[in-house]
Amino acid sequence: MLLFLLLIKESFLYAISSLLSNRLRTTLSLAGVSIGVFCMIGVFTMVDALKSNIQDNINSLGKTTLYISKFSWDFQPNYPWWKYLSRPNPTLLELRKVRDQSNLAEYIAYLGTFNTHASYDGKEMENVELHGISTQMDKIETLPVKKGRYFTDNELESAKNVCVIGDKVRKELFENQDPIGKDILVKGKKVRVIGVLEYKEEGGMNFKSYNSNIYVTIRFFSTIVSLQDSEIEAHLVALSKNNIPVEECGIELEGIMRSLRKIKPVEENNFSINKSDLVAKNFEPFFSILSLAGIFIGGFSIIVGGFGIANTMFVSVKERTSLIGIQKALGAKNYFILFQFLFESILLALAGGIVGLVVIAIITIILKYAANITIALTWDNSTTGIILSSTIGLLAGIIPAYMASQMSPVEAMRK
Repeated sequence: MLLFLLLIKESFLYAISSLLSNRLRTTLSLAGVSIGVFCMIGVFTMVDALKSNIQDNINSLGKTTLYISKFSWDFQPNYPWWKYLSRPNPTLLELRKVRDQSNLAEYIAYLGTFNTHASYDGKEMENVELHGISTQMDKIETLPVKKGRYFTDNELESAKNVCVIGDKVRKELFENQDPIGKDILVKGKKVRVIGVLEYKEEGGMNFKSYNSNIYVTIRFFSTIVSLQDSEIEAHLVALSKNNIPVEECGIELEGIMRSLRKIKPVEENNFSINKSDLVAKNFEPFFSILSLAGIFIGGFSIIVGGFGIANTMFVSVKERTSLIGIQKALGAKNYFILFQFLFESILLALAGGIVGLVVIAIITIILKYAANITIALTWDNSTTGIILSSTIGLLAGIIPAYMASQMSPVEAMRK
């Protein structure tokens, strides 16, 4: 065991000495591996960041929350689109009846969404999302009010023209003014501001960003636009009870909706019950394509780098042929010569991999502080980069190292 450790030490020192004595060749050889590791692990890091961002936003939809609507979140390219359009939106009567009949849902609310514009005192804001909400919505989704107040239950049950606005709406329409108590125009109707929501950081895919939203009561919402209008998105939003699997709650709600709409057993649903994991499922092909692109680009660069290392090792063996002969004449075993060159090849590739990882780490830090983009180089990706570069070094150096180990000492010293 001691002899083996001494062998590793000597081989390591020989490898370091050889690499340092040929700095230019070493630098050029590790550049290919550095670029390859940078491309591959860089793409993996970006994919992980995208996955994390998307998953965080998907989780904001609620893992135990179900959305009943006419559209399905489970993308099916072969399903006729016109069937979705022909489906009816949920109604307020269905909301009341589903609440009465459900035993597994803790809360059920109505949510209608319509894209419109809002104005105040000559200032206008386009692409405002108008949300009509019912009672119990605050139990399902918390809207953090920074200033003013939230709706009372009496207001939510009526068609009173009051609203809670997002922080971006406040800035664009009121600038430095206090919006509480002031009336804004939404599709020609006056609505009084009673509350302003906290600002939510934007960027990436925010499924629940509310900065540009205006919230009104669902009954007032229905005076602006019909709940069956094809331009609105309408959902019954249900939160399953504690310790009740969301799947069981979904099955119960499906049965209730089929009963309310008098759908025969042989007929398909004219509604969809959606949950957050359906959104994540739709992104998997996208992530797979990105990962494959990273493997292809990075793999090609690493292979090129591997050929560069192999060429360097062949040159190194040729330059040190006489030294190999002397070492063998002094009693060096074949495996000592083998390990000597193999270590040099692995160290060369490993150095390239580390350089690639360092560059990625620096870029992630710059993006975090300069562009407020959260990307992290994980231990898994770092380990993958180290293993990958070491493997390339092993494969690139094994033939030159084997050739060196099989040299005859007499023939080697003659050259």
